[in-house]
Amino acid sequence: MPADDQRSSVDPEYFRSMYADSDDPWGFAERWYETRKYDITMSLLPAPRYERALELGSSIGVLSALLAQRCGSLVCLELDPRAAELARTRLGAVADRVAVHVSDIADGIEPDGDRFDLVVASEVLYYLDDPQLTAITEALDRHRHAGATVIAAHWRHHVSAYPWTGDEVHQRLRTVLGPTQATYTDDDVVIDVFTPPGTDWVGKAGGLA
Repeated sequence: MPADDQRSSVDPEYFRSMYADSDDPWGFAERWYETRKYDITMSLLPAPRYERALELGSSIGVLSALLAQRCGSLVCLELDPRAAELARTRLGAVADRVAVHVSDIADGIEPDGDRFDLVVASEVLYYLDDPQLTAITEALDRHRHAGATVIAAHWRHHVSAYPWTGDEVHQRLRTVLGPTQATYTDDDVVIDVFTPPGTDWVGKAGGLA
């Protein structure tokens, strides 16, 4: 792996070519790995309901549809126009509560200064170069301090086209956002949950501990 300052972000053309060849190039709607990962991600969310959520890199909206069931409103940021179009189609039934924007998260993840109580980064942060990853990690921490639960999930295996592995991304997240409230790891995926300062976990918040 090259030195950090030599890692280049993934070119947007990479995603354009992927979606030109398939409406679901990573099998988000078909692979058991994806279905299982989404189920684990949703089960790790500590609250039953969120008022306003932000999803980074929503792709074709498979996870977005699950998030919409638990959120009053959802803002999705997606780099590729074709993926965003497919997501809007998938989310048509909840279009009054879900907005899908064509947006490069490298340009920022604080749309219009909005406040969120949940921010989701699933399989997206390892596409960034070092300065971009640093900036987004710091922005995620600002969201956390402003009251948002942050959940991140990433593939752990090395992919030659990606600047980082999932483990490297999550080490950066833990360094900046601090200790996790919950972590799931297996051979394939790592998922971390970071909560706002002073947040009680589920049992204590429910008076069980």
